[in-house]
Amino acid sequence: HETGRVEEAIRKYEFAISRDPSLAEAEFCLGLAWKDLGDLDRAQEHYERSFALDPKNGKCESNLAGVLLAKGLRAEARRHYEHSITLNPLLQIAHKELADIMRGDGEYQAAIAHYEAALRIQPDFGEAKENLAFTRSLARP
Repeated sequence: HETGRVEEAIRKYEFAISRDPSLAEAEFCLGLAWKDLGDLDRAQEHYERSFALDPKNGKCESNLAGVLLAKGLRAEARRHYEHSITLNPLLQIAHKELADIMRGDGEYQAAIAHYEAALRIQPDFGEAKENLAFTRSLARP
C-alpha cells in the first residue's frame, strides 16, 4: 500500500479478513486504501467495520470522520471527531479538523482551543498555525 500498489494491498487486506473477520487493523487499512482510490463509500464502510471491531480506536474514528466530512456530512463528522478526541486526546488532526468545523459554525473560541491543542501535540503543524491565526482574527470584535 505504502509503495503505491493499492489494488494489490486491497486484495491482501481482503484475504486477511477472509481468514479472520475480526482483524480491525485490516479493515482500517482497507478504509485507507479505498480513500486513497477516491471511493469514499467503501472507505466509510471499512472504517465503520474497524471501529465496530475496536470501539476504543480514536484514530479509526477520526479517519471515519474525515470521510464523512469529505462527503459533506459535517454534523456527523463533528460528532465523530469529538468522540475520537475523548478516546485519544493526542490526535492532532482530529483537533484541527474539529476546529475547522467549529470555525465554520462561528464557534471561534472553541475552534481556537482545538487549534491550540493540535499545536501542543505537534508544534510544527503549519495548517493548524495558519488556521489559528485566521480564527483569532475572526474572533476579534
